[in-house]
Amino acid sequence: MPSGGEVHCALEIIGFQREVESAMKYVFGNHLVCDTAETAKQVAFHPNVRVRCVTKEGDVYDPAGTITGGSAPKGGNILARLGELSQLEQQVQMKRDEYTRLRSQLQHTQEAASKYDAVDRDLRCKEHELALIEERISRSEHHAAEQAIQETQAQIEQFEADIKALPEERKQLEKTTKQLEKEIKSLESSREDRIRHLEEQVEQLKAGAKAHIDKLEKQRERTEQVNVELEVLRNEMVTQESSEQATGQSHESLQEEVGHLNTGLERQRTAYHELGARLEAMRVSLKDLDESLNTLATELSTNRQQREEKELEHKRLSHKVQQLQKDDKEAHVVVSRMEKQYSWIEREQSFFGKAGTDFDFEANSYQDSKTRWDEIGSQNKTLSKSINKKAMAMFEKAEQEYKDLLAKRDIILNDKQKIEQVIRDLDEKKTETLRRTWVKVNKDFDSIFSTLLPQTSAKLEPPEGMDPTEGLEIRVAFNGVWKQSLSELSGGQRSLLALSLVLALLLFKPAPMYILDEIDSALDLSHTQNIGHMIRTHFPHSQFIVVSLKEGMFNHANVLFRTRFIDGTSTVARYAIRDSDDRVEVPTEKERTKFSGKRKASAGVV
Repeated sequence: MPSGGEVHCALEIIGFQREVESAMKYVFGNHLVCDTAETAKQVAFHPNVRVRCVTKEGDVYDPAGTITGGSAPKGGNILARLGELSQLEQQVQMKRDEYTRLRSQLQHTQEAASKYDAVDRDLRCKEHELALIEERISRSEHHAAEQAIQETQAQIEQFEADIKALPEERKQLEKTTKQLEKEIKSLESSREDRIRHLEEQVEQLKAGAKAHIDKLEKQRERTEQVNVELEVLRNEMVTQESSEQATGQSHESLQEEVGHLNTGLERQRTAYHELGARLEAMRVSLKDLDESLNTLATELSTNRQQREEKELEHKRLSHKVQQLQKDDKEAHVVVSRMEKQYSWIEREQSFFGKAGTDFDFEANSYQDSKTRWDEIGSQNKTLSKSINKKAMAMFEKAEQEYKDLLAKRDIILNDKQKIEQVIRDLDEKKTETLRRTWVKVNKDFDSIFSTLLPQTSAKLEPPEGMDPTEGLEIRVAFNGVWKQSLSELSGGQRSLLALSLVLALLLFKPAPMYILDEIDSALDLSHTQNIGHMIRTHFPHSQFIVVSLKEGMFNHANVLFRTRFIDGTSTVARYAIRDSDDRVEVPTEKERTKFSGKRKASAGVV
């Protein structure tokens, strides 16, 4: 058996009723259907099978040696028609399924539309009820209580903001405290060093002044001694003047000694005056140092007092920070509890702290709000016994459902507009395409039909009172006289009319190649000649492979292919009957005679 080929029993493919089963077995019981000719040949001539085989193209292979193939018999190809019937049945089933699906979709759409209408009516009722509820709420004490709650919540948010700002303030105060401590420490250390240095200088200056005073006292004692000695020497000089002559030499020596003593005395006086000036300068400097020391002591006591004050301020701020942290924790607990208790806080949180809103914390007083909160709380306790607390929850739920329905309605309306716009665009494009196609096909239809049948006209026009997009009918005229109905035409004229319409439709969007199988079998030679002329004139850019047995078609072909059956094998011979100068070489009578056998078809390539 061949590999890759398919073989089926003819009875399995053909459908039939049970009462004709015997007849179908008699006709098709000994036939096999193969997909290719090679498979049919191998199965039919196999020594273990030897059963008549038929290909899908209609070629018959008989184990007796008879092979029939080529064109389909005049009675029609039953298998091909059965295949077409099966395909049509499948298409009908697909169309039915599609119709069922579309019908189901239509039902769903209608149900959705009815549901939408019901929802729309409910929505209008709910809107009216909502307006009434809003009006009642706006006039009720609950509304005022809610506004008070909102104001209180705004104050709570302000307090939370203050609490959140406390850590920053604490950090700033701590930073300032550390800076002051650092300055105090640096000031104390530097001033103590400075005071210590000045005290050392004062001690040194005092020691130096004391040494100079001692030295000055010693110098004064020496000066007094020198003065005493001078007086003694003067007295001695007076006593010795009388004996000047006798004691001339000693006098001179005494004068010299007196001169030396006077010189030493002047030098001692100069040193004394210098030491006195230095002592006075040191006394002034010591006085200045005392004043500076007193100033530094005063400043030191002031800084110590400021340090003590800063320490007290730091302790006070630390205590305040601790208290604020404690208040912050308590406020967080209260805020979290209130967020869980009141769901509107999360929704309105974005408006907290904004000026001009109900949550403007700067414009609202916390104490007034707290007093009002207490009053409202007492009123709420009193009114809670007679008011339904679930009204707000029901109102919020209805409001949310209302918003959802509005959003869904907007989406549906938007989609509806888009779909309607697309439908309008498609209708416009469809109408434009149909009209353009109608004009082109109508023109080509008239031209082709007038070529096939001279002195005739044909057109496609809409019936009376209808648009071209609603339907068209075929009108034919002979010598300018329009026929009332196509039933007045002969069979050949109808065939040419159908061929003209098919070719006009094909000419609207030409293909590169067409295959025509004995379209002129029921026509005379003149019509065959017109078909060949029409193909050459109307389809210059397409290639035609035409199977024909008439000379009228040969005259317009460029190449002829002759098929013959020799020794059980089909052979094909090629004849180029039209050269580059467009001259026609018609086969001779003898050559044409060779085409008269069974299925001796010629194909002309235009």
